[in-house]
Amino acid sequence: MENWYYAKDIGQLYIEQVLVHGDEPVLFVCVDDKNQRYLCMAYESEMLKFVMIKISTNQLLDMLENKVSMDQTFRSAEKIITTEENADLNSDIDLILTANDPKAFPADHLPKPGAYYNLNFGWVKDYMAQLKNEQANADIELSLTYFHPFNKSVTDKFNITYKAALETPTYESLVGSHSDRELSASYKSKVENQDSYSINISINFDNRAA
Repeated sequence: MENWYYAKDIGQLYIEQVLVHGDEPVLFVCVDDKNQRYLCMAYESEMLKFVMIKISTNQLLDMLENKVSMDQTFRSAEKIITTEENADLNSDIDLILTANDPKAFPADHLPKPGAYYNLNFGWVKDYMAQLKNEQANADIELSLTYFHPFNKSVTDKFNITYKAALETPTYESLVGSHSDRELSASYKSKVENQDSYSINISINFDNRAA
């Protein structure tokens, strides 16, 4: 990945993928050293003025697959970050960041309202395939609490970790991660929203040693 700028409060940023290119990258995806992605758009690149938002794999795919318009993608963020060049030439920091309310953010600094990402180049398809592969291999972690059916004061906790690509974890993974092997269970689990890993799960326990 190509080094981009060093941003205050974020650190070094790297360009992962350019989505729209003019003389300079116009719409592109950056990552930081913690692998957090940012969707970035230049409006005065020569002055180091950009808008950027934190973005998840799912949100990015929704935009690239035309499920959500580009401006809606920016406005759905918790905050829209604007950048400006650091005036301190002796500092290693290139960009100073300001957080803005997405609802009140000026439209002339964002893609046109209702405009969808419609480029269909091979490298865009390759990037989307990379994102989908990453999405499919993401770990989901569940932490569940067991209550004894005849004594509510007896509780226990256990964790399940499985891949987002799997709709249902195996019974063996549940028992294997639990400290008490005297457990039998029947349960159903469905990933409702991989983005936030919201799980709709129902579990019945029996034959647990008290």
